[in-house]
Amino acid sequence: MRRSGHRRSKASHGAIFLDPRGRSTFGIGLCARCSRKFFLDELFMDPNSPGLMVCEADLDVLDPYRLPARQTENITLPFCRPDVPLTDGVPAPFPPDV
Repeated sequence: MRRSGHRRSKASHGAIFLDPRGRSTFGIGLCARCSRKFFLDELFMDPNSPGLMVCEADLDVLDPYRLPARQTENITLPFCRPDVPLTDGVPAPFPPDV
């Protein structure tokens, strides 16, 4: 999903000086989608395509359908009643009412 309104201008191919004063790093990188220069602290990991560093304008929204499937739950009972009757067929007498 690209955000509309973000276009690559022809002026972005020229040499543009990025002033590194006040930045946490002097490193400069290219956005993997629009190929514009940005400081490394302005590039983000794309959540849907691991390994791509993109600018904020090209950053995708996380697609939950790309996540691995949920693990199935263990729904078996820890112990269960046997299928054989517990008595020899004669019902047990109830205690007398007091």
